[in-house]
Amino acid sequence: MKMIIKARHLELDESDKKYIEEEINKLKPLVWEPAIVEVTISDEAGGKGGVDIKAEINIECCGNFFNAKETTSDIRGSIDLAKEKMEIQLRKHKEKVIDKEQSKR
Repeated sequence: MKMIIKARHLELDESDKKYIEEEINKLKPLVWEPAIVEVTISDEAGGKGGVDIKAEINIECCGNFFNAKETTSDIRGSIDLAKEKMEIQLRKHKEKVIDKEQSKR
């Protein structure tokens, strides 16, 4: 699984990058190889002058494209919520593919 981590309008330190890699690697059992995972963390202007951190996860595998976005006030919260959304999408897809294969038999 090839992973690309991008930061837009902010700097990610090594601990944040390591955390992102650890969390995304938890999705590995649900992703068929070869896969490209792109994680973009961006600093968005929040309401009332606050700062919001948006995490976007894109996964391309087996001709399919999956996308999950989430915005919270911190990097780790955004990553966790986006990863949960992605996990749901990948589980649904994997179950669908397995059901399809079993119905052919």
